[in-house]
Order: sequence, then C-alpha cells, then structure tokens
Amino acid sequence: MPAYQLAVGIVLCCCALFSAFVFISEGHYKEGELRLPIHDDDDELDGAAKAGDPFDITEPEDLINGYPIREEEFWAKMRVRKFVLACIAAVLAIMQTIMLGWTVAADDSLKEITSAAVHTAFALYILVLSVFYMGHSDFFWHGRFTVHLATLTTTAVILIVAITLLPSELVWEVPQRIAWYISLSLWVAAFWISSRTKRGPALHFPSERIYSEKTLSVATTFPENNVCGITDASPWGVVMFSYTTAVVMLGYTAKSLEIADLPIVPGSMRAMSLYTRMKAAT
Repeated sequence: MPAYQLAVGIVLCCCALFSAFVFISEGHYKEGELRLPIHDDDDELDGAAKAGDPFDITEPEDLINGYPIREEEFWAKMRVRKFVLACIAAVLAIMQTIMLGWTVAADDSLKEITSAAVHTAFALYILVLSVFYMGHSDFFWHGRFTVHLATLTTTAVILIVAITLLPSELVWEVPQRIAWYISLSLWVAAFWISSRTKRGPALHFPSERIYSEKTLSVATTFPENNVCGITDASPWGVVMFSYTTAVVMLGYTAKSLEIADLPIVPGSMRAMSLYTRMKAAT
C-alpha cells in the first residue's frame, strides 16, 4: 500500500465525523423552512419588531436574498447531477469494499486491514451523503450538502494524490495498483461534480426596493439575475471568485457604470438588515 495510507484514512474519517456532527447540530431546521435564504439572526429582528418601535421600517422582503429564477429548471438539472454523483459514490464504495475484502483475504498485516477499513468507511459516508443529497430540493439543505461533499471530496483528492506520488518501499501487485487508480479516478470525478455544483438557483430582487427612481433612470444594464453571485455560486466559484466575472465584464461592455448597474448584495448585507440588527442589539 502507499506510504501514509493509514494516516490519510484516519484524517478522512475525522473529517467525516466532523461533517456528521455539523449536520446533527443543524438538524433543528425543518425541511423547507428556509425556502429562501433569510437572515441568520431573524429572532433578533423579530424582537425589534415586537418592541413597537415607530422607526422600525424593515419589511420581510428586505431580509431575503432574492426570488429564484427558473427554479424548476434548476432543480431538474440538479437532480441529474446528484444522481450521477450518487452513482459514482456507489461505485467508489464498492471498489473500497472489494479492496478491503482483498486485504483481509490476503492475510495482510493489521495495519493494512485497518487502513483499508477506514478508507472504506469514508467512502460509505460519502455514499450516504450522496443518497440524502438527492432527496433535497430546497435552498438551505442543498447548499449544505453541496459544501460538505465538495469539502470532503477535495480533501480526499488532495491527500490521496499526495500519497500516490510519494515513493513507497512496498511493491504493489498489478490488480491492487489498477484498483487503487480506479478509486483515485472516481474520487477526482466526485470532486469535480460536487465542487462545481451551484448552491442554489440564480436570484432576482426588485431594484426599486434598493435604489431611487433617479438612480435607476441612469442605469444601463438590467439583468434578470441581479443579485450577487455569491448567493448561488458553486464551492469552486466561491474559492476562485468566479462570480465576480460579471462585474469585471461590465467595465468592458457597459456604456456607463452606475451603482444601479452593480449586483445587489445579499439580504444580510443590506442597509435595512444591518440597521435592524443594530437596533435589536441595543
């Protein structure tokens, strides 16, 4: 087996345990409760409203990121991606189980058996996540599963590629080498799909609720998906800041660049939301 395979397996299992702990801690959210992303501190915002403050002018619409665009079409595409990812995870779990059985049947050392066992356990956890992933078509849980799967598969690819490249004194048999590289290819495929899956549909928010008529009158671009792309960007897009490309391209395509031409920030960053939070904290 490659050098440090057991250490990598232990690290991956620890990551899986942490992921499971995070999911359990978020389990108090009900299915579909957050159809649209709202402020995390909505309890504080409700408290400010109940105080009877005459200057409380915040409305519920001010707290949402936006309204989904072509939502059914988006979820139809996501169902296909999730099914493909689940199939890859299933094949990967089968491959790891076969390698574990191979190791046990070959009467290898306890270290090698343990190493194969922890890698199999991690692959099974990814399979379980992928299966549950297919059953969610709401913004909150879809985004959570996407981030978890992308993070776990990215970690797996980085570590497994690293130990594959490291020199090892052990000589692999040809079938074992083939099985290892097939598993590595499946990990790369799972990473590619999960890391490039959008966390939600594109959003639209009425510009007139943000800007005055005078500001909107000088705007030159009126995109349908006018909310900042960070709300729906894939994990890869967030890390690489690819959602900012549209803003950069405005400098090349727009006749003039006004504030109303820029994407609308998420609900938690808008003035109304921040103002209400400050009043609730005082």
